[in-house]
Amino acid sequence: MPQECGAAGIPNVCGIAPDKCTGTACTYSGGGQYCGRIGNGCGGSLDCGECASGEMCGSSGFPNICSFTRTTDGGPCMGLQCQIVTCDAGTKTTISGTVFDPAGQTPLYNIVVYVPNAPLDPILTGASCDRCDSPVSGQPIAVALSDAQGKFKLVDVPTGKNVPLVIQIGKWRRQITLPEVLPCQDNVFNDPNLVRLPRDQSEGNIPKIAMGTGEADSLECLLRRMGVSDSEFTNPTGTGRINLFAGMGGTSSYVVGGSFPSLNMLMSSATTLAGYDMILMSCEGSNAYSRMTSTAFKVALKTYVDQGGRAFLEHYDSAYLRGETESDPYTPTPFPPVATWDVDNNTGGNADYNIDTSFPKGNDFADWLMNVGASTMRGVVFLNDVKHPALTILPGMGQRWVYNTSSVP
Repeated sequence: MPQECGAAGIPNVCGIAPDKCTGTACTYSGGGQYCGRIGNGCGGSLDCGECASGEMCGSSGFPNICSFTRTTDGGPCMGLQCQIVTCDAGTKTTISGTVFDPAGQTPLYNIVVYVPNAPLDPILTGASCDRCDSPVSGQPIAVALSDAQGKFKLVDVPTGKNVPLVIQIGKWRRQITLPEVLPCQDNVFNDPNLVRLPRDQSEGNIPKIAMGTGEADSLECLLRRMGVSDSEFTNPTGTGRINLFAGMGGTSSYVVGGSFPSLNMLMSSATTLAGYDMILMSCEGSNAYSRMTSTAFKVALKTYVDQGGRAFLEHYDSAYLRGETESDPYTPTPFPPVATWDVDNNTGGNADYNIDTSFPKGNDFADWLMNVGASTMRGVVFLNDVKHPALTILPGMGQRWVYNTSSVP
């Protein structure tokens, strides 16, 4: 639910009836156009046809994305496209490097790196059903993804001075200028102060994030360690992109600048939640809080994620997914059952946990953890003080990333 068999118009395929689902459009919020036949977000398909004049479908390396490229027969070019030179056989003009977090310290995986051929479109703020492959704008002419070591390589790039380069993942985006790209060779850019995500709004776009503080953890410190500038941490009435809300027993005020609004104020309103790109919830440190999480809060969060909002629920915030059918007295939830839980806390503790490498991104995750020094053995990470974990994920309800073989079949 709310899917029904054949409701989207394709027999024997689960989908959502058109009058119950907004679905995907052929143009997306980050700017740009899909082409060809794509999923419509409701279990059916959508034919977006051909690209606008001068653009080609999938030419940037992303299927079903329109972008500009030179024709293979040497046809007309536009803008920076005209600065792509033809090299001797077997030689290419390339840009390579490593992408870092805003602090310029940690190499990042799965970042889209591209050379735009037009001005970038604004990135809209708030819950939106964007695709997960970071819809790009600016009519890219060369695109690459960073690997588990944060490395990327763009092929057949324009040459010359002051070549623009965009670094983007989701709604994090920064455009930098490369001083010069020389023809028919690999141009390497590894300066962590240059090839990184933005630290503040003057450097690019940062998602609008609501963050709840908690007694047992402090995710707000994580973002500061990642290099986000202190100027971006404000109350909702301020101009910062990170708004803090005081949870039970967590940090509740700035050293200078006043107190945070209550987390309850945020979670009680689906309308307030909808103004954020993502919600990050620190662990409240007590199973008692989990049992007090109201059904109204759960309904508001369910409405938010159904609109395309992203939510990270840490530890006891699994309460939002748990309802009265559990053996503990949780309040009802609109979320469907997603897992079985260790209610009595007979598993966990301090132990080595395995990375699920059975799917491509899990396999890359294992490599990334080794690369940044979080693992000493590939596919294994040591976790402290694990409590009340999920034991199994119900079929079709999620993706397992980390598990303990002693507690999970």
